[in-house]
Amino acid sequence: MNFKKRLAGVVILYNPDIEEVKKNIGSYSAELEKLWVIDNSEEGLIDPAIFSNSFLNVTFIQDGVNRGIGPRINYALEECRRNGFDWLLTMDQDSSFTFDNFSKYIETVRAININDSKIAQLGVEFSNEVRTPNEHVVLQEELAIITSGTFINIKCLNEVGLMNEDLFIDEVDSDFSYRIALAGWKTLVCKGIYLLHSLGTLKEGRSVKTGAKSLRTLHPPVRLYYMTRNHLLMKKKYKKHFPEVFKKRDIHLLHVYKNNLLYNLQKFKSLQMIIKGYFDFKRNKLGRLS
Repeated sequence: MNFKKRLAGVVILYNPDIEEVKKNIGSYSAELEKLWVIDNSEEGLIDPAIFSNSFLNVTFIQDGVNRGIGPRINYALEECRRNGFDWLLTMDQDSSFTFDNFSKYIETVRAININDSKIAQLGVEFSNEVRTPNEHVVLQEELAIITSGTFINIKCLNEVGLMNEDLFIDEVDSDFSYRIALAGWKTLVCKGIYLLHSLGTLKEGRSVKTGAKSLRTLHPPVRLYYMTRNHLLMKKKYKKHFPEVFKKRDIHLLHVYKNNLLYNLQKFKSLQMIIKGYFDFKRNKLGRLS
């Protein structure tokens, strides 16, 4: 087992609950040599001392601009490359590791010989509830994984490139994963290691067809804009390479639309943003929604 690998991390904030973020950061920061905490909030009102007084290895960055996900992760990736780090952990502000999950994850990362393998990314499983890691972890190859809880191998950047900054949010991780696969590198998921993470807001809704109640995942209207525009961009770029994947992804997006147009309190605004996302895709309008 190689204990000389240098591990860094980055977590991107947006109008955060400071105490919750500090607790989440505390679940993984001690195992990292360096952690960049980057604030994407427009206000830029967080006192840097909040983090420097709590975490010795944290560098806090804020400039009062929401630059999106890509530029912030790329900053950390370039810093890793310049300073000789081997892996970068990317985290969402509301994600955390519980019990021994992160220790198990670190053990798995350090056991990989990055000089002999072409593993570009390592990810974990997600859970809405606290779970302990399995004794035996199985590495399973996947095409794409989400940003939170992912370790990126810095060595892959020379072939794969950096994150796509034009997407702003949504599909940044998918685009990177697809390029990894096309470059002949691998993305692996550590089955049996869990990240406490929730996708979207859950709300109970009654099925129109059966009348049965169940939890539905809802998103703010602005997210539906990016989900629509960027999904169509990904489909245009990668469908020829991964046709079966995009058949499933089309169906998934239709379910997202159905849940949000039926159960979201901002139904009209949601529809507006979906339509705008489509027409901005047709106009090839990228970057932040204006």
